[in-house]
Amino acid sequence: LSDHLAYLFVPFNLRMIGVAMMPLMWATGTIREGMGSMGYVLARTQFFDEVINKTLLRPDIKTLIILGAGFDNRAYRLQLPDNLTVFEVDIEPTQRYKVSVLTKAGVKTD
Repeated sequence: LSDHLAYLFVPFNLRMIGVAMMPLMWATGTIREGMGSMGYVLARTQFFDEVINKTLLRPDIKTLIILGAGFDNRAYRLQLPDNLTVFEVDIEPTQRYKVSVLTKAGVKTD
């Protein structure tokens, strides 16, 4: 699972903590075993990615609506068909912040 835009939504100081802790977490097995909520989020993301990718194999699917999109970058991360229209739906403050972060990073959001 790879999300090249995820780091944009994590404050710099927390990114540095994560980078510093990664070797220790790998050495102790924390990353591989007992990942807790991180493992759940990764498994859930992978599951929905697979469902979307399989569904989009059907040529009659022209629209993808992501409800409760939050800071998920699925619309930017997956290789979606060019003729697919994607709508992300979430509460206005979340969408406003997400669009501003992505726009600052040079990502097309319309």
